Amino acid sequence: MDSWRPSSVPGSVCAALTPVVAFFGGWLGLRLGDSFGYMLAWLVDRDIAELKDAWIWCTIMGAPVTAAASVWFMLWLIRSPRWSQQAALVAFGVAVLAAATLILAAYPWPGRYES
Repeated sequence: MDSWRPSSVPGSVCAALTPVVAFFGGWLGLRLGDSFGYMLAWLVDRDIAELKDAWIWCTIMGAPVTAAASVWFMLWLIRSPRWSQQAALVAFGVAVLAAATLILAAYPWPGRYES
């Protein structure tokens, strides 16, 4: 089942690969977060200017979410120890929960600003 994955990778390659993968994952996450903000505006049929706070948090939190996901994928791909994969998966889960919390808190719910 996992025969296509490399059997072993030298430790120095892993150490050099981790920050590179995290950087490019974060860079991609900024673009994906921006796209998610526009998709959210389209789904709720509102102008993106009305959702600017939620859109900003979508863009900002896209980076740590995808960086953590890409690091976990890299650790899985190079067959690192199970504890390091689980730690990266926990970091990914925390980033997703933080992103969802911040986006929901910034969303302008109806009646929120009316007194």
